[in-house]
Amino acid sequence: MLVALALPSRLVAEPEPPPGLHLVGGELEPLRSVAIQDGGRSKPLDTFARETARRVAGAKPFGFESVKGLDPLEWVVAMLAAPDRWREVKMVKVTHAGLREAAGLPQGQDLYSLQELASHPGFLAAAEAVHQKVQKDREAKLDPIEREISNLYETLSILAGIFSGESLRIIPQPGDAAASWFSLADLEKIEAPPVQRIRTLLAALIVAYRDGDRVSVGASAAALKRRLAELAPEVYPRARELGIEVHYNRFKPFRTSWLLYLLGFLSLLASFPLASRAFTGAGFALVVAGFLAHAYGMVLRMTITGRPPVTNM
Repeated sequence: MLVALALPSRLVAEPEPPPGLHLVGGELEPLRSVAIQDGGRSKPLDTFARETARRVAGAKPFGFESVKGLDPLEWVVAMLAAPDRWREVKMVKVTHAGLREAAGLPQGQDLYSLQELASHPGFLAAAEAVHQKVQKDREAKLDPIEREISNLYETLSILAGIFSGESLRIIPQPGDAAASWFSLADLEKIEAPPVQRIRTLLAALIVAYRDGDRVSVGASAAALKRRLAELAPEVYPRARELGIEVHYNRFKPFRTSWLLYLLGFLSLLASFPLASRAFTGAGFALVVAGFLAHAYGMVLRMTITGRPPVTNM
């Protein structure tokens, strides 16, 4: 069932490169607003990378996302540049004790590599049992441990898809807005010159990243973004829409509002024993700022999803 997760990557590979450059100068910035088809919609690659990082490495304090110290987007690029190295990195967080016990995973360990989990007999058996249960009855309810096993399997599938390129559907099909986009794994099968230019730019980006050539990384990322948008402008999301979602990801308005509310509450609380007008004024100002950040976040969410964020804020 999980055999495909351990297959060799179809992209360029090198056994022992450094895990990442820790780019902070904006070299990968153009890639953030590259569109990817995932989860039934088109979204920025930045969103896909952050969502995947949270699935793999677990939630971080205050909503920050990173894997092994890398920004989620750079982490995805690093895995493309060095798949053999990253398959062996213990980065998949498995904190559920019941899952570890059911799958026969070590109880004192909560970080595993993709290769380790994809070849673990106990986990493979547990995942197969869940799969068979769902196959027999599509309406079957999974217990909490079975849901954890299913979620972990899905996470591993996404990771394996990044290594193979199958999860990265960033090449739109011209003329058909409803069609499935091509993935990086499809690049080898398509001979159309515009698509082959994308393949060339992707290879240049990966080689530049692997070689630590920051200037070429930035140039290749910008050229790749431009080519993808030009390939099918009639179906490609507008740059403004992608930019709004990237801004939302960075600003994290609901986290920001929560912090402002907390600081405002603490300032108001401190103002009573201290009888301080400064603390009182600061407290009210922080609460108002929190409300404004909250309202701004709701506007951004409605712009991104096209509906009020009433289910999950």
